[in-house]
Amino acid sequence: MSDIPYIVQGAWRANHIPWYARLARVGWYIEEHLMWPSHWFLLTLGGLVPRLVNPSFAQSQMGIWQSSLVSAIVARSQDIPSRCSRPDSASCRLNA
Repeated sequence: MSDIPYIVQGAWRANHIPWYARLARVGWYIEEHLMWPSHWFLLTLGGLVPRLVNPSFAQSQMGIWQSSLVSAIVARSQDIPSRCSRPDSASCRLNA
């Protein structure tokens, strides 16, 4: 992850941008950088773990509900628009 130190260094040097905006941008970048590649795994396979560990859970009412919920979340995540390219832009403030 050599690009995170580059972003932090650039934010440190950008004195013309307020500190809170720089901190928000770095935090947003790190969040996206770490979560984007792993969120599919957590949503898709993370919902299967309880059923694999306890097979009787899959037949219970809670297991069936969880399976439906995980499927709905994965399907809905395909419809969510991407985040703002600039966290401090007017379009992001309208969506927040």
